[in-house]
Amino acid sequence: MDGMRAELATAIEKERKHKVVDEQKKRAIYSAPSYDAFKDLVATADLKPVNRQDLDTLFNDKPKRQIFNSHFIPKPCCNSLAEKGAAASAQSQATIHTEGSHPKTPAELDREWRCCRTAEQKIRFMSGLRCGPLASIFLKETDPDLVLCAGQTFEEELKGLEEKGSKEGEEGKDTTEGGEWKSLVLSAARTFFSAVANASPTASDGLVMFLSSDEKELLRRVIAQVSSGNPHKAFAHGPDGPQMDSEEDPNALQSLSGEGQGDGERDDDNLQTLSKALS
Repeated sequence: MDGMRAELATAIEKERKHKVVDEQKKRAIYSAPSYDAFKDLVATADLKPVNRQDLDTLFNDKPKRQIFNSHFIPKPCCNSLAEKGAAASAQSQATIHTEGSHPKTPAELDREWRCCRTAEQKIRFMSGLRCGPLASIFLKETDPDLVLCAGQTFEEELKGLEEKGSKEGEEGKDTTEGGEWKSLVLSAARTFFSAVANASPTASDGLVMFLSSDEKELLRRVIAQVSSGNPHKAFAHGPDGPQMDSEEDPNALQSLSGEGQGDGERDDDNLQTLSKALS
């Protein structure tokens, strides 16, 4: 009886692997840029993707986890709004991305992203990155969990800003500060997703394979917001945003090639291609 169970389990696993490999072959025929890439995709079709929870389990001992939390400041017990504001400011300053530095590998990008404790810190970190080097990282490896987490951060922040702006507008309050922050969020999101798009099809293949339909729909919503709220225009002409030129803020106005606003249309084309790949 035990022998029959083992034989049945082996047959089921063999059939599962055959089905997965067959489906991957059908996808890879259209998405693989070369035969070597096709073979690599097929060879790894039955492997289980490593998600963020698996990484946390792998690095769950204190000495290793302290690397990611080396700049963490524990939240004190705050009894007043002023104390809470001071504590939040101190924590924000503790994890500011070092000016002039840029992650060079997927591991460095993931580590620095993990060090950001709040949505504001994550967005400021992303706003300091450049499209070209970021796309090079995604060409080496695109972590679907990181892309999804970034997309969720951008969407939640933009949604919160929209609700806050509507409320302040009804109350007749000044919305200039909110407009400047929204421009920065859109710029960071555009830089991030333009880099992902520039790394396609390598990047988009991983996202299509490992993300659910709802998760891919979330990314498409953010890409649509970035395309409709072009940060090039927001920074240069927005009534609420600062009047900047390319010398003052090259990251906000330059596209993947770094040549300025002239490549904005190409960025939009790349973003549309990425959005279609996620459909």
